[in-house]
Amino acid sequence: MRLELGITDDEHRKVLEELGVENPELLDPDRQRTLENQIRLNGYRKSLERLMLLQQQSSNENFDQLLQQNSSEIGALRQQYFITSQEQEWILSGFSPEAGDKRRAEFLLAQLPSLITCYRVLNQPIIRQHQAVLTLIRESIYHKEELIIRSILEILATQQNSALALKLGLSLGQMSSFVLVELLEAEPWKQRLHPEILRYLTQPSSESNTCSIESSPSEVLQHLEALVGDQNPSLQAACLYIIAQLEPERGKTIASQFSSDSSKVLKETAELLISQHTPYPSLDSFPTLEKVVYLFNSDFFHRMHPETLVSLAERADVKTYTQNQVITEAGDTCRELLLLLSGDAEIRYQLANNEIRVESLHPGETLDELDVLAHSQSRNTIIASSPKTRILAIPVHTFDDLLDSDSDFARRVLELESRQLQRFMRSINSP
Repeated sequence: MRLELGITDDEHRKVLEELGVENPELLDPDRQRTLENQIRLNGYRKSLERLMLLQQQSSNENFDQLLQQNSSEIGALRQQYFITSQEQEWILSGFSPEAGDKRRAEFLLAQLPSLITCYRVLNQPIIRQHQAVLTLIRESIYHKEELIIRSILEILATQQNSALALKLGLSLGQMSSFVLVELLEAEPWKQRLHPEILRYLTQPSSESNTCSIESSPSEVLQHLEALVGDQNPSLQAACLYIIAQLEPERGKTIASQFSSDSSKVLKETAELLISQHTPYPSLDSFPTLEKVVYLFNSDFFHRMHPETLVSLAERADVKTYTQNQVITEAGDTCRELLLLLSGDAEIRYQLANNEIRVESLHPGETLDELDVLAHSQSRNTIIASSPKTRILAIPVHTFDDLLDSDSDFARRVLELESRQLQRFMRSINSP
């Protein structure tokens, strides 16, 4: 089906992630999905519908009251169809929106504590030297937490100050999530939520929002190993790399499980870890992972779809320059988008009065983006200004291919370049 619809691995993972939030039962490994089981559940649902419809025609009671009044008949139906308590709850949620909200909210809340703890643990000093890789991992966790909390807030906005909303709001507020604080500030939830719910969400918690520095290396490893089971190959590869920095032999053992993975970034990282003869390898020993990490950390490509980042990384080259070596010269045709990986570089602008204005560039910044997008000639000269400057060069035709095939990428590029152009116009108009 995916092949017929042209669904990529990244789009498939994104749909699964959203389904896991919006309809948890679809991804519940404990749910039986055999044809016989579906026939049994559908038979019970239809029988229950007929019973409730007959009762509603002769009574003005609400659904929950009807359930209480007809508990013996419903019990007999459950015995006839061998319906478990979990199946009963799931089927009833289809009749009662509040029951569905309750079940979904409980599923979502149960996932949050581990994500919140994991995010805090990954701010430990013992791994802070690997900041670029950790940023990719933490941002992935943040995104999952953001998706879950936003779904819970939608339920709270619908339920207002119902008993379910009060219980849910209190539980969410007590988790002391930094992501919750940011969402309440950045999005209009304060206007949509009931004041009492908002008070629960914003009241000081017994737990601190600050990151503890007391986590042990074993606790850090535990959370990283759990993340290795994620569906995102870039996240899996990044976690493997950090595990190998903390405990090399453990890293090799886990890597052996992924040496035949279909994803290049994960397979390559696993194979290189297994073949390493010296412990604690540097990031530049893992070509594809390094490129993905630096693309992710750049302003231009930040939070791009993982599959798009991997595609860019596979088709990009790393180039090394010495101090004062010319990277691009004014008048050159822009054939590559350049991203500064390490070291420093200078852009030398030729002004109208023949003066030269020098602007420093630092790791994570892109060079000549506007000229690349316009397929024009470079208007400025870029020179390496450190003893060793490393540049990630992405061919312009690769960039064009992704702009054509990834609409989200094209939209993000347009937004970013609009901001870049505005900053440039302000800089030349300022006194």
